[in-house]
Amino acid sequence: MNNAHEALSDVLKEINITEFKLSDDLRDDLKLDSIGIVTLMVKIEDKFDIKFDPINDDIPSIFKTVGSVAGFLEENKIHGQ
Repeated sequence: MNNAHEALSDVLKEINITEFKLSDDLRDDLKLDSIGIVTLMVKIEDKFDIKFDPINDDIPSIFKTVGSVAGFLEENKIHGQ
């Protein structure tokens, strides 16, 4: 697991998700509803000191699977603090 994946794992644990695979769909597999997705987004923004841009960032694609979130963090060189 790289730093982005480890940091994401820490954030997921904060919202009581302790077991997951990169292929897990946030809604279907991890059972996050819209409030859960927004909570995850806010925790990521706070932890990494970033802001998602709903105009330029494809939020539904980023927050589709655990792997897509980790990929976004990795692509943007965002690592745990």
